[in-house]
Amino acid sequence: MQAEKGRQPPYFSVCTFWSHTVTNYIAPTGNLDQKNSKEIIDLLKLSNRNLKQTILLITHDEKIALEADRIVTMEDGKIISDEWR
Repeated sequence: MQAEKGRQPPYFSVCTFWSHTVTNYIAPTGNLDQKNSKEIIDLLKLSNRNLKQTILLITHDEKIALEADRIVTMEDGKIISDEWR
């Protein structure tokens, strides 16, 4: 995947387990403005709800994380909290 100059490409993978899809996104909104970030998150939530996809989103943005149903926080490679909302 080709990225714009100076920008890191979005990374994601899709895995299927027993007919259930898990989609992983690493910082999908990292270089976007607030409007476009919201649109991306809204699309991911729609995909989760309508297509019954599990979304695994990795972000440093707490505002984005607070959109999730579950937040797992890691520090130094270890899980320090696991919160269902």
